[in-house]
Amino acid sequence: GIGNLPLFISGIVLYVLAFVAFTIGWIGALINLARLREWTWFVLTILFSVVCLIVYLFAGPEASPTLKNPQMYEMPPEH
Repeated sequence: GIGNLPLFISGIVLYVLAFVAFTIGWIGALINLARLREWTWFVLTILFSVVCLIVYLFAGPEASPTLKNPQMYEMPPEH
């Protein structure tokens, strides 16, 4: 409640900061999953955002070697 105003305001500030950090992590995970073309993970992360984001952080798909260093697999220019 608003009985203790400084505590109430600090709680709101912490809630907003946590929400911003979660949203940035969630969007970053969605971008990475789309880049990896992991569509099952992508859809599940949209539907069950909190649970899937936690699972993704610990056991999510990893990038293949071609996506980690794409310059290594490019065709050399023709002369």
